[in-house]
Amino acid sequence: MKGSNFFAINGMVIGLVLASNSLQAQETQIGVKAGKMVAGLSGYDFSDATNIGFVFSGRSFEAEFTTTTTDGETEGFFDATWNVTTLAAYGVYRSDSSPYFKLKGGLLYEDVTIDTSFVSVSENDIGLSLGAGIGWNMDSGNKLELEMTMVEADINYISLSFLF
Repeated sequence: MKGSNFFAINGMVIGLVLASNSLQAQETQIGVKAGKMVAGLSGYDFSDATNIGFVFSGRSFEAEFTTTTTDGETEGFFDATWNVTTLAAYGVYRSDSSPYFKLKGGLLYEDVTIDTSFVSVSENDIGLSLGAGIGWNMDSGNKLELEMTMVEADINYISLSFLF
């Protein structure tokens, strides 16, 4: 994917965030999230990477950015480290209970880098992403959400978010 596509999806996310903010200002929250990127390819032993990020959430919309803070590692044919950065926009459904169930689907931009002692390979893509989780409404109006998101066929993000 060329760099111009990154700017296109970034513009799309900003536009959706602004539209969501004007339509649902009373229910808009920002937050932080952290978790493990879990990867697996046949024939390789991957350790998880740790990602942190920011979330902008409305009643039925969510935008998020995450980046790796601790690289994952591989063992197998070659030893390497890997990391991933994501930028996504989702449509979200949350049930009306507490705890509540959460489902989301949307577009995700990902940039995955694998570094070895002799080469560094970076691959980026835009694709569909799906997620599911459980959340808790706190008395203060804040939310705590535990979810699993499919970043791509071989990478899932298991995260905990705090929305305020």
